Amino acid sequence: MSLPPYWRRRISYRIKRFLVNLICVFVPSKKYRRLIRHYVLPNYFMPPLTHVKDIYKTCRCKTKFGDTLEVFENDPISNSIFKAGIFALDELTILVSLFSLMPSRRVALDIGGNIGNHCSLFSRCFQETHAIEPHLEVFQVLSGNIERNIWKVKAWNIGFSDQDGLMKLFIVENDGFGTASLVNHTDRTVDVVVTTGDAFVCKNISEPVDFIKIDVESHEGPVIKGLAATIAEFQPIISMEWHNQADEEGYFQKNNLFTEVFGEYHRLAMYSRWTRDLWPGVLGKVRRRINKIRAKWGHGYYVSAFDFNKDSEAVILVPPKHKALIAPLQAAHSFVAI
Repeated sequence: MSLPPYWRRRISYRIKRFLVNLICVFVPSKKYRRLIRHYVLPNYFMPPLTHVKDIYKTCRCKTKFGDTLEVFENDPISNSIFKAGIFALDELTILVSLFSLMPSRRVALDIGGNIGNHCSLFSRCFQETHAIEPHLEVFQVLSGNIERNIWKVKAWNIGFSDQDGLMKLFIVENDGFGTASLVNHTDRTVDVVVTTGDAFVCKNISEPVDFIKIDVESHEGPVIKGLAATIAEFQPIISMEWHNQADEEGYFQKNNLFTEVFGEYHRLAMYSRWTRDLWPGVLGKVRRRINKIRAKWGHGYYVSAFDFNKDSEAVILVPPKHKALIAPLQAAHSFVAI
């Protein structure tokens, strides 16, 4: 009996990793050893693209949560799921701790739902989850994953912004659907329907929104502006991707979103444990390596106060009514020197 594609790829990857590490033993230069590992191993699960249609090829795999996900074969998110059994394990580990501290978990909004990697967790923690995904092909895969795994999630083929109407979704074909964005950065586009989050919530959600996750590739600012009334009314906890002012042309600063929308919110962020500035020098390299190993079990990030000018994996915005959960969350994911 032949093995399923998932296990064939996983076994092949482990064999190739062993062979690459064996070759690196005989390479004297640290620089070239790093280059060999970087360029040979990371994207081994992603077959080469021979045609544009290849980006829509899918397969199925099992996750750490026990779900069966349909994924795009040539997508970096799928690559991570094949390797580790889940995508963004460090972030999800912190979110699990956060959810366990929340007094109520009624409605969650997953803005940028993709294939449902995060929906799998939200379905287990919230009474109701709404996944927002504007890209039609990705939405169809997301809907299939929801139905197959019986998640408490409803998917919507729509995008969020600060206006209603049609916008162009820009797609990077050789970098997966996770980088598709409403911000112009590539030539290939598709037209998608967008609305404001406030209009969507008013029309489709009757219960209070307790949590919002936003991952929309530099379009976070307009999404927040379109959700201003919802945020003011329900004061949800928000987890948002943030890469050092990489939002659309300084949208946060221009519209004073941190002051006007999040004036009373407490700002935390997830930071990587293995950056060079934290662990400089020879001993620092050993510590970085140890922290990378710990990351395999979901301990790659720590939670600290948000620094506007520093890259972070995600920002966690906590309203005043949930101030009590900040200390235990930071304690559970503190920066511990090794």
